[in-house]
Amino acid sequence: MVKRGWLVLIPVALAVAMIPLGISPSRRLVPHQILERIYFGGGDQPYVGVCETETQLVGEKVRVRARVTRARPKQVRVEYLDGPVTGLIVVQDGSRHWRYDPRLSAVHAWEHPESEDQRDLELLTENYLVKDEGKETVAGRSARVLSLMCRRTGKVAKRIWVDESTSVTLASEDFDCHGHFRSSSRLLEARFSPVPDTSVFLPPSGVTTSFAEEPASEPMERPALERRLGFAVKMPTGVSKRFRLRGLYLSRCPYGCGMVSAQMRYSDGLRSFSVFETVPCDCACVSRKVCAQDADLDEQTSCFVAEYGTGTMVSDTMGDVLVAVVGELPREDLLKIATSLR
Repeated sequence: MVKRGWLVLIPVALAVAMIPLGISPSRRLVPHQILERIYFGGGDQPYVGVCETETQLVGEKVRVRARVTRARPKQVRVEYLDGPVTGLIVVQDGSRHWRYDPRLSAVHAWEHPESEDQRDLELLTENYLVKDEGKETVAGRSARVLSLMCRRTGKVAKRIWVDESTSVTLASEDFDCHGHFRSSSRLLEARFSPVPDTSVFLPPSGVTTSFAEEPASEPMERPALERRLGFAVKMPTGVSKRFRLRGLYLSRCPYGCGMVSAQMRYSDGLRSFSVFETVPCDCACVSRKVCAQDADLDEQTSCFVAEYGTGTMVSDTMGDVLVAVVGELPREDLLKIATSLR
């Protein structure tokens, strides 16, 4: 399970680098206005920095440092400096991602077309209260501290440190629904400068490169998705009203076998979860029996529950279709969603 968990360190480290930048300074702005700039800013401020992430994985905290280079909003390079992923390089360049593993001396690349921005500030502020917690210094820079508090529970769900002169997010902390630490990401140093040498966003030369075509990144209409998959897609009914369906997608099986799946993405503006429906193949990684080796059987529902990165996966079957609900929600909420598909 820790091996699976390490995969989430990549998006965690990218979280600081990829949050859009503001166009003008955040000074004298109220918290809601600062949040608007983070969500809808122009995003053309390049920088190079060292980021440290800390993630709660299977009962232990894992800390890792990475060098982050950003040339534009969706051109980001992350090079890991320590831990089990030392030397790993991950790059997002708008339409393509690639990953270089020095231990294998190989590059794995995949298309990742830009899709519609699914963030919803209105939905976020409907479910979370934005609070100004004053100023602190991060990476030698003055930052405004904002907290997002769940209106339903009153617990802090996220805390962010926003640079006063550029509106760059310098640090962030995430907590679960009970207020327990989940992950953090913080720039230890940052140098804002002209656009870096674009060659750093190119894969190393002279190494083996494999290329994988990803399923369509754009949402699909339900009938078209069902025709592509060859089975009827069922929508869950046990979803809280605070979550909104962001779309139906053709995706990969979350067990890693490469089979295509139906994916329903939901969000409350901050937290999200996905429902996957897949016709099981003969590959061992999609077998519930094999999955159960790393999972607990919930006796009340007969679902399997396993740690999945910083979140949880609940597995169930719906006739001949394998169902997986994955997200950073409470176990009982994920079980309710999964069993509503029966």
